[in-house]
Amino acid sequence: MRPLTLLPKTLMGAACAFSILGYGLDASAANLVPVDIELVFAIDASDSISSEDYNQQINALNNIFTNPNFFNKFVDPLPTKSLAVSAYQFGTTSAGTSNTPVVTKIVDWTLINEEHPSSAADFGQQLVTGSQTKIGNWSPIGNAIDTIVNDLLTNNYKGHKVMNLSSDGFNFGSTIQPFYAASDAYVEGITINVLAIPASQLDYGPLTSNESYKIATLRKIVDPYPNVPADLKPKNFDGSPAFVMTDYADGLVSLEVAFSSKLLKETVGSLTGSGSSTDSGSSTDSGSSTDSGSSTDSGSSTDSGSSTDSGSSTDSGIFTDDAESVPEPSSLLGLLGITVLGLLGQRKQR
Repeated sequence: MRPLTLLPKTLMGAACAFSILGYGLDASAANLVPVDIELVFAIDASDSISSEDYNQQINALNNIFTNPNFFNKFVDPLPTKSLAVSAYQFGTTSAGTSNTPVVTKIVDWTLINEEHPSSAADFGQQLVTGSQTKIGNWSPIGNAIDTIVNDLLTNNYKGHKVMNLSSDGFNFGSTIQPFYAASDAYVEGITINVLAIPASQLDYGPLTSNESYKIATLRKIVDPYPNVPADLKPKNFDGSPAFVMTDYADGLVSLEVAFSSKLLKETVGSLTGSGSSTDSGSSTDSGSSTDSGSSTDSGSSTDSGSSTDSGSSTDSGIFTDDAESVPEPSSLLGLLGITVLGLLGQRKQR
């Protein structure tokens, strides 16, 4: 009688190959600095964001990081009391009728831990210094996400990876669709949280849309596959879901309060019971209410419109907000396929 084989030979061979690959990744990860969280700020510096809002974002973050209580509030509750942070701004440069995406690191990776608690203030001060020139022009959100994902996968740290994106969600000038860039982050286990910033105008002229921020695009960035089970999605450090926060754009709080609340959710979260919990089951436009009074959206909404990020490209090959719908994985097998592709495409040797 032929013996029973539970797995096809091809899958068994693949499993062996991945085991060998995993061994190599683990061996080369020894040189990475372990931290609780790797956090990147991605700040929209396009023309659709007013200079006032851009400068207020920088000043808000500077105030938060230079506050003497920063370490006690955001880092000390973490298991190893360690946080690595960096910051980018993004826009485009224009030459005639063409726009080239520009994603600039304004503060390099900075380690904040028990040995270097004052590094937080240094980071805040470098934010002000590095952001003196606002890039302007269009909003290449897809390129910004792609660049930052690559940085998170190739830096010198090993920790929970989080991108803190602040934008109005109006994507112009990207050569990479935000959905595809966000999907790459999703596969790599990178959490993207978004703070909505209201648009003062569209990148190409006066604001003609009824929306001051593009909630459908922001939701899709946070959760490109809303039908996948919640326990399989990238999460924040405390296990809470990724989210879109609209408090500032809706005129409810100041930028500093919004950033502080967002940063709490991304770092200590429910570890301290500091009012940073979210309603992970929320699927309404208004988002889930937090204990601190901030309104968030877990990104798992399935309302019509939030899962079709338009995506048609222009003749110049630059993507706008209108992307064609991309099918979601319909089963765990589909998610497994995405994961395997992610493993094959990993760029960070872990």
